Formats: sequence, C-alpha cells, structure tokens
Amino acid sequence: GKYSRTVEAGLHLYIPLVQHVRHVSLAMQPLLLQKYSVITSDNADVQASVSLNYHVTDAVKYSYENTNSEESMIQLVRGHLRDIIGRLELNQALGSTSNINAQLAAAIGDLTGLYGINVDRVNIDELT
Repeated sequence: GKYSRTVEAGLHLYIPLVQHVRHVSLAMQPLLLQKYSVITSDNADVQASVSLNYHVTDAVKYSYENTNSEESMIQLVRGHLRDIIGRLELNQALGSTSNINAQLAAAIGDLTGLYGINVDRVNIDELT
C-alpha cells in the first residue's frame, strides 16, 4: 500500500481489504541491546551492554520511510559506541561511562530523527 493520511483519535470509516490502518505506539519504549565486543585504542577487547529509551516522533517516517527503523537505530548506536570507545584506552573506558553516555547521546541525537525516532536516554549498563 501507499500512505494516504494520518488518522487521529476518534471515529473514522475505512474500507476493509482496501484500506489498512497501521497502529504505531508513541509511548516511550525501553530497549536492551545485547552484549557485543568493542576494541579500545590499546587493543583491549571490551564487552558492552547498552540500554536505551526511545519514542516514535513521526509515525510516517517510522513505518514507511525505513524498512526497520528500530534495527537502524540499534546499528547507529552500536557504530557510534564503537567509535567512542575505540578512541579511549581500557582504563579510561571503564572509568568514564557517564562521559561515554553523554558523547553517545550527543552523537545520535539528530540522526535518529531520520527514522522518526527520538532517543530519550542512553545508558551503558556494563563494560567488562
């Protein structure tokens, strides 16, 4: 199908089998990213676990302009986290998770808007 309009709350009529209403939750959603390996600047292997909270800001972009907006956001977060931790040494990375959180939030802030998503909170749960 093709996007035609956004339906707000209330009573609306549509033709079954011809028209389809897609429901998109605009509430904040938590997401836990699986642990994955990141290499620091001194070639140490670090396992990173990240959780984030996001909400959909534009249902049209979220549903129609990207095949999987959530997976795109996950890849974006992992790529920027790999870049940030890759510039740090092992001791710096393990001791400055709040600094990494701030850098990561700033790096992905505007980019997730392309997917119709706003990331509200990014938190590195564990670095081992």
